Amino acid sequence: MRPLPGVLVVAVTLSLSACAAIKSTPAQERAQAAWDACAADGRIPAGLQLSRRDADGRLWFSTANDGTIGFGDLRACLAERIRPALR
Repeated sequence: MRPLPGVLVVAVTLSLSACAAIKSTPAQERAQAAWDACAADGRIPAGLQLSRRDADGRLWFSTANDGTIGFGDLRACLAERIRPALR
């Protein structure tokens, strides 16, 4: 027996609204602010994208060009931005 189309729509709507209600942790907020500041300073290498923010503030990113050029500068930039926020 197939579920009714209306039931499926309600189920999808409820699950999407539940995800939207989840708030970021303070660590995620600090990490995102650091990422945004580094992006504004032009210190994020081309082709690099933020893919995930863990609850403890760890950032996961991926690159489209399979390179590591600029990763050192990005890590330094993130550390410069996050360290003062922890004091």
